[in-house]
Amino acid sequence: MYFLKEKRFVIIFLLIVRSLTLISQEGSRPADTLTVQRDSIPEDSIPSNILRPSAKAVDKQVTYKAEDYIQRDVVKKRVILVKNAEVHYGDIEIKADSIAFDMETNLLFAIGRKDTSGTVIGSPVFKEGKEEFEAKELTYDFKTKKAIVRNIITKQAD
Repeated sequence: MYFLKEKRFVIIFLLIVRSLTLISQEGSRPADTLTVQRDSIPEDSIPSNILRPSAKAVDKQVTYKAEDYIQRDVVKKRVILVKNAEVHYGDIEIKADSIAFDMETNLLFAIGRKDTSGTVIGSPVFKEGKEEFEAKELTYDFKTKKAIVRNIITKQAD
């Protein structure tokens, strides 16, 4: 008899659990009455993600190329060019074996490289319009448009 009482207890327990699960699923939730309305303020016509040039930026586009190596360091705002490097800025052209351009200070440093025999190859050549000169080292400031040169060699037409 004890066995039948346990069965009844289990059956009653299962019926209660089953009825509770059915009751919880019977009710339907009312639809959400809250609607999302569009903002009455019009959107800005100029996107906010457009970057504007800083006041320190140069006034013309600077283009550059190199045969061997170009390193762009966005964090330090520098570009390093190695082997037959060229930089063009308006009517100014600078060629050298190695050029480092610091966009933060707007300074360009150009230098040649010694080969195995000790002769300097790729010495900096600065050309502006018809004027052209070669130097051992060249530092050019894009803001003041002035250069500091070391051991300059000029070529003049006859």
